[in-house]
Amino acid sequence: MRQFAVFLERTAPDLTGPEQLKAAHIKAFRMSLVPESNRRTRMKALRRILRGDPILPAGARAELLDVPLAKAAVPEPVTAYTDVEIQQIMTALRSDVRRSRDRIRTARTLLAQVRSGDVDMQSPDGVLGGVLDHYDRHGDVLRLANGKPEQRLAACGGLRVVLPLLCPTAREVAAFAVLLTALTGENFSTVAAWPAIDHRPDGGIGEPSLALIEAVKARRGPDREHMVTALEDLPPVLAGVLTSDTEEVRLFRSPLRIYLLLVELTEMSRRHGGHDRAFGFVVPNSAARWRSSPDSTALTRWCREHGFPGVPTAQPGGKPAINVRRLRQSVIEGGHRPVAHTRNTRDRYLQRSRAVAEDSRIVVGEALRGEVAKARQRQSIQIIEPAVVAAAGTDLAEAARQAGLAPEVLASMVAGQQDTVAAACTDDTNAPDAPPGQPCSASFLHCLDCGNARALPHHLPVQITLRDQLAALRPNLDPGVWRVRYEPRILQLDELISHYTAAEAEHARNKVTDSQRRMIADLINGRLDLR
Repeated sequence: MRQFAVFLERTAPDLTGPEQLKAAHIKAFRMSLVPESNRRTRMKALRRILRGDPILPAGARAELLDVPLAKAAVPEPVTAYTDVEIQQIMTALRSDVRRSRDRIRTARTLLAQVRSGDVDMQSPDGVLGGVLDHYDRHGDVLRLANGKPEQRLAACGGLRVVLPLLCPTAREVAAFAVLLTALTGENFSTVAAWPAIDHRPDGGIGEPSLALIEAVKARRGPDREHMVTALEDLPPVLAGVLTSDTEEVRLFRSPLRIYLLLVELTEMSRRHGGHDRAFGFVVPNSAARWRSSPDSTALTRWCREHGFPGVPTAQPGGKPAINVRRLRQSVIEGGHRPVAHTRNTRDRYLQRSRAVAEDSRIVVGEALRGEVAKARQRQSIQIIEPAVVAAAGTDLAEAARQAGLAPEVLASMVAGQQDTVAAACTDDTNAPDAPPGQPCSASFLHCLDCGNARALPHHLPVQITLRDQLAALRPNLDPGVWRVRYEPRILQLDELISHYTAAEAEHARNKVTDSQRRMIADLINGRLDLR
């Protein structure tokens, strides 16, 4: 409302109240708002405030409420980085971490030598060591009475050179934070607030393997924001990456080792800054010199320093824009495991991944094709066609060849001597689930699953009647029991019956005998099963 009032004061100073507003005033204010996102937000707020004003003129009300606003821009989906992009980012991060480690350790070695008297204090190293000694003890360099640093500081390079010799800079700790985000999958803000205090379940004996850190993730809500983060020496998902056991390789693939290195390098920041954060840094040209927890500004400056563009200016084929949400997405996609969230939240991360969606389509497709193949196998009992049965009466050998059976077996099946209930069996002593040579003891309903089963035309009346009887059981049984026990059989029988025409099926329905009906009833009631 203040912005609207200032605009009206500048463009229509004669207005004294809302009853004098016109459509042109509303339109001019709307068009003055840029960019489009700001226009949408401001106009929605103005609508909420003025919609209930009873003295707002009709024209102004129509301009305010009836004019459609541009739809909010749909945010780009968060996608994982490619392997090439990850390599570019990690190379820059490791370079800064390595440079910070080497610089600070070298300066501390010089400081130790100066304090032990091993360095000539008149030499350049001695002068620098003396400056570092005072800086390390007091958190500041020696100064003159007017507050300016001593002249010998200039010989060492000035504040910008000397102060970072014993403590990382803001951009370097930002690199540490991004590197730990890329290794653990934790949120950048959560990582940046990690304390320098950890618990070692191994008691600190031997090589470090695990450290537990108390962290805070505010977005989880007040009841669940406090959590314990476990930093491993080498997560299982990265174990296969190692090609050697050198210290450098292990360092940059171990969240625990990076964390312990960070705590080591930021000790001076905690000592003089009075905080307990793992991420501490020094700002040379500032009264508030000792800081903790790098923010997005430090990350932006680090990106600019290393040539990583912002999101709007990133070009295909060039360096990627650094987005900590994309880094976290990459970790979750690579590990397929929750990172400080539930499995349902993890699944939402994975659902927006093109790579995971493509992999999922392949996996689901293979599973579905496998299930279809199994279903077809279960429903595809070999059917001996009526023409083959008729040919068996004149040329048994040729008919048996067409049916893929021994002549004597085909003759016995055509005569009905090897019938079960809804099919015939080629060999009841060679059952899939019985020892070779032993008679099959499975239920006759399971014949529909057996590779020994063959369906002949004279089985059609029994198949149709059995199918009808099983369907009639559905209203009288528990739905789950019926679906598991009988629905697959109906599907198999439908598959067999579909090989015949409707006229053939109707003719067979009328040919079923009373003895066949009794046999079907005994089968359904279990009286044909072996006990």
